Amino acid sequence: MARPETSVIITDKPCVLIKRDGVYAPGPLLEVDEGNCTGCRACLKIGCPAIEWIPSSGKKGKARIDPLLCNGCEVCRQLCKFSAIGEAKNGR
Repeated sequence: MARPETSVIITDKPCVLIKRDGVYAPGPLLEVDEGNCTGCRACLKIGCPAIEWIPSSGKKGKARIDPLLCNGCEVCRQLCKFSAIGEAKNGR
């Protein structure tokens, strides 16, 4: 998003960063499958406050989704080319 050209994110749910009036039903809670995460950091580029980076010693590190901040918009899931982001096993 910090590029000189226009950036667009298309989603079918409201962004958690925008305060809205009314009732909002969040989507499914998402989590990162560490076995599929390659450490490419593409998910970090969308600027979601729920996605954090966990560095590993001697490795690239892995992404993690904070379940308290995830609203289930699924933008990160759509962006991940390695199918490392999916619905949490424990859900909401």
